Amino acid sequence: MRQAAKSHITQQRRRRADTELLELGRQAAVLEAKLDSFDNDPRDEIQGYDEMMETHETLLRRIAATPARTIDDLRVKAQRILNWRKSIPAEMSVDPDEMLAESIARDLLAIEGVFALS
Repeated sequence: MRQAAKSHITQQRRRRADTELLELGRQAAVLEAKLDSFDNDPRDEIQGYDEMMETHETLLRRIAATPARTIDDLRVKAQRILNWRKSIPAEMSVDPDEMLAESIARDLLAIEGVFALS
């Protein structure tokens, strides 16, 4: 009976981590869309821009620190990689590890039958 209770608690923790990653991913997507809308504006003229960037970095750190337990959780992380990459100018060189991470992220998001996140 103790083993069953321990298993139930473990499952609850996993569900909580899954829910947390999906929510963090949703928050990051909303913030990224807002930041993208400022793309052509000078950054020093956007009120609250620095705070939004700090919040975004905090979200990314929390997403990175939270273990993925499902494919949807991995997709949250993959989407963040690709969204971050598109913010880097194309003419900047990319390290091999960044190329591989981007490739894995694209592959993961392209897996058939998996819900697409923004």
